[in-house]
Amino acid sequence: MNIKHHSFFHIKLNLMLFNYYYNFFQFWIVFYICTYLPHLYDGCQSIANIKITEYSNEQFINQSNFNTIHSSWPINPINSQLSINLSDILLQNLHLSVDDINGPLYFSDVEQSEPFIIRRRLNDDHSKFPWYELTSMIPVNRETICDIKRYPERISISQLCCSTNTRTVAATTTTTITNMEANLHSKNMYTFNDPCCMFLDITISSKGTYFLRIDINDINDNAPKFQELIFGKSLINKHDNYGRFVINIIENTPNGRWIPLPKAIDLDEGLNAYIQYSIKLPNNEPVWHDYFKLIDNVQNSNIDKMSIPTKVYLNTDTNEFSALATDYNGPGLLILKTLDREEISSFSFILVATDMGQPFPRSSSLNIWLRICVNYMLGYLDQYKTILFLNLLN
Repeated sequence: MNIKHHSFFHIKLNLMLFNYYYNFFQFWIVFYICTYLPHLYDGCQSIANIKITEYSNEQFINQSNFNTIHSSWPINPINSQLSINLSDILLQNLHLSVDDINGPLYFSDVEQSEPFIIRRRLNDDHSKFPWYELTSMIPVNRETICDIKRYPERISISQLCCSTNTRTVAATTTTTITNMEANLHSKNMYTFNDPCCMFLDITISSKGTYFLRIDINDINDNAPKFQELIFGKSLINKHDNYGRFVINIIENTPNGRWIPLPKAIDLDEGLNAYIQYSIKLPNNEPVWHDYFKLIDNVQNSNIDKMSIPTKVYLNTDTNEFSALATDYNGPGLLILKTLDREEISSFSFILVATDMGQPFPRSSSLNIWLRICVNYMLGYLDQYKTILFLNLLN
């Protein structure tokens, strides 16, 4: 009885301790959210929001909850694609006097403000007081400003303050594509396909520091590019002397299996980076559609997630490559008919990657030679000389 009573006491004590820590944990979460969430929200605030289209002279105002600028900006006579009257913005949005901004005005963090600079200007006719101009050292380029390797902190800020994933950006009669779907479709650890923005911290020596938000509008200036890595391996020496990417598969591979194909990436934003794949048959292979069906994205297809992928061999490499359907978001070929080398020994085709940019989509292509091999042939693949030659069509 004493043993049972002792065990019951320990169980009750453990439950009390569990409830205590659970309630404390809930309180800590609520306290953390109430304390830090306003700071995160305030971190996205600015005195004004300016939209700039990359590689364009046109700047316009974003009609949002931010303060709106109504002034007209003078054209910069010096060779620059961007000229914004910063003095006018500060006067209108901070309700300052001319004397307040007539003193030193500068970026608090020059490096994080690149490529933008502040210059003190004077009108040619000297009719007005000197004013500060916001311009750029080089033409504005979204992919440079939001380079995921060089400016990871800008990526974090853009994702926190500038994301529009919930907004529908395109619709067709058959499907609606959102920014989130487009970004997931083209997701790659080396690219940033979300909206790009940055906050310039501008210090007025007599007043303090203020933030100006700059949104960089993307244009479709990048074509899809086939990756230099596939299945974790370099594509070097995976092409034959004719510039074809060579994939070898074992004959008698049954239908229902799938073959992974090289994936392309695009550096642009949203639909400008949404890649769709297609097949061109140079020789108009009459039996192609009897054997294969193109899968635009293996990960998002209706392929059984536990299905066995086809083992492939790249050119002279005797190491096999394969990937599960849940792990590969690139294109693939679904095998519709068992491959028999005696019936057909190889297929030649062109894999085309096309983005959905407007008004003109961009595309690239890759020549592929798919060879059907018997097991003993894999030991003799090294007799073929290989070179690296990517056939990219812009």
